Amino acid sequence: MMKKILVIGLCGLWMPPASAVYFDSIIYDMDARKDFISRPLVNDTKSTNLYTISAYKISRPGNGNERPVPGQDKDLVWSPLQFIVQANGQEYFKLYYRGPKDAVERYYRVIFKETPVTIFPWRQDQKKLNVVPSVSMSTILIVRPRKTRFQYEINEATGTIKNTGNTYFRVILQKGCNGDD
Repeated sequence: MMKKILVIGLCGLWMPPASAVYFDSIIYDMDARKDFISRPLVNDTKSTNLYTISAYKISRPGNGNERPVPGQDKDLVWSPLQFIVQANGQEYFKLYYRGPKDAVERYYRVIFKETPVTIFPWRQDQKKLNVVPSVSMSTILIVRPRKTRFQYEINEATGTIKNTGNTYFRVILQKGCNGDD
């Protein structure tokens, strides 16, 4: 039994690296002044793949408490619905926001389903199945409020920054004028 476990473990060490779809970011944000964004999708595999895009609104990303928001499926549309990317190729997709132009930040889970394009030879014996793996990967889209309010409070005593506005912001800490970010 131990020999089997050792052999299986050693086989895992010599596996070739996995290749799949590549995104330039796992979180996309749409500026308040824009109605769409365009991003590249890179197929770094050795085969041509078919990609299908879908999306749904979520209450808030992170912490495993992500809940879909029903009835909001027309606020975000995408193009193309499906597209083929050659091996080691790249194509662009667009996400269009058509929802309310108010002071609320919105979040969407965008899912990319990757399926290899495979041609199976015709066989006399139709009882055998051909299996094609399909992989789904997802990103988050943050749509900034159309009426953006950047606001924060700094508490120097506790060393905290509190976001009191209606959209997120990034904080970059630097150790003095000559320090690294």
